[in-house]
Amino acid sequence: MELRVSVDNLWDFRYAMLSGANELKKVCDAILRKYVEAASSIASRLAPKRTGRLSSSIKWVREGELNYLIGSQLNYAPYIEFGTKPHIIRPRAAKALLFRAGSSTYFAKSAKHPGFRERPFLRPAISEVEPKLMAEMASKAEDLFKLKFKFR
Repeated sequence: MELRVSVDNLWDFRYAMLSGANELKKVCDAILRKYVEAASSIASRLAPKRTGRLSSSIKWVREGELNYLIGSQLNYAPYIEFGTKPHIIRPRAAKALLFRAGSSTYFAKSAKHPGFRERPFLRPAISEVEPKLMAEMASKAEDLFKLKFKFR
């Protein structure tokens, strides 16, 4: 492919580049939104469903042009996505921890938590849509470039 630029058509080239870039941003933003919605839906489906609270809390928000955020506001969502290492649990506002096992009640100053394995739901959702998103964006960019510069 060859692109010729001369002083005669420099302003036409500049205009085509600027208007093409703005059109490309709009097209890419629409494509990105479509795949963000899909990833959010997939993440909701993949999330563990003990109560369904995590699954229903997964939302997406547009933070600006070509900038979207998918996630959950629940404080325990990162622990499910990434897991935890074994750690010690200590009381925050009381002098002891309270445990109930059947009809028995136990008190302890601390407890050894064995950790929690990761159960990812966001990362697999994004990995699933990413190749399709990239392919569609590349295709639209190529189509727009051919249209703006009338390449055959």
